[in-house]
Amino acid sequence: MGVSLVLRGEDHLTNTPRQILLLKTLGLPVPEYAHIALVVGSDGAPLSKRTGSRSVQELREQGFLPLAVNNYLARLGHTYESNAFMGLTVWRLRSTRRACTRHRRVSTRRSFCTGSAKRCARRMSPPCGPGWRRRWVALVPDAERTAFVEAVRGNVVFPTDARHWAQAIYAETLGMNHAAHEAAQSAGEEFFDITRRALEKHGTDFKALSQMVKQDTGLSGKTLFQPLRAALTGELDGPEMAKLLPLIGLDRAHRRIERILGEMQGA
Repeated sequence: MGVSLVLRGEDHLTNTPRQILLLKTLGLPVPEYAHIALVVGSDGAPLSKRTGSRSVQELREQGFLPLAVNNYLARLGHTYESNAFMGLTVWRLRSTRRACTRHRRVSTRRSFCTGSAKRCARRMSPPCGPGWRRRWVALVPDAERTAFVEAVRGNVVFPTDARHWAQAIYAETLGMNHAAHEAAQSAGEEFFDITRRALEKHGTDFKALSQMVKQDTGLSGKTLFQPLRAALTGELDGPEMAKLLPLIGLDRAHRRIERILGEMQGA
């Protein structure tokens, strides 16, 4: 078959002499053989489907980007001089580790959106996977696309996160998680009445708006910012409100504050 190098896991080391003997007996050329340490799971057993290994298709469906998977696999049991994000790179056998590499599923929230806004937008819109992952673009007006990417890029770990923030900003019916709803309700009717007046006076200038609410209510820190964020985005944390509020827009922000006030007045 023209194979010149056979690269296998170290669990095949013991049967390599038999392979070589067979090839020599049949009069076939003998390739070079190399054996690398195995990747094991958190239990120390070789990683397999039985211990949580996932296929490329499953990773794609969950929103992992091709270059993210490539970067992770390149470093799994392999040493590079730099830890910076890489494109497709050269893998060198001499840089592999001799000991088994332990794969641990650790939850991280590191954004993949590096580089220019245009490059980030492409990463937020992968060409593969279910179509609904890409529809954040349909929710964002063309004129605001760059501003949207710049606002949310630090909070986008998977392409689905981009759609989530597009909905939080542009949807007419705002979804609100339980914790955000509790924070908004605990602030009280007077808080949002002041917020409404601050919107009328300062528009989408979040710094000026929050300063007015702070002065008129005497609140600060989480008790000030969490109810504002909850009412305007449906979340208790996320991108900078100073960048989000201009995208939400004055009219939409008014409707969201009125909705909270309506709930309180109807209770």
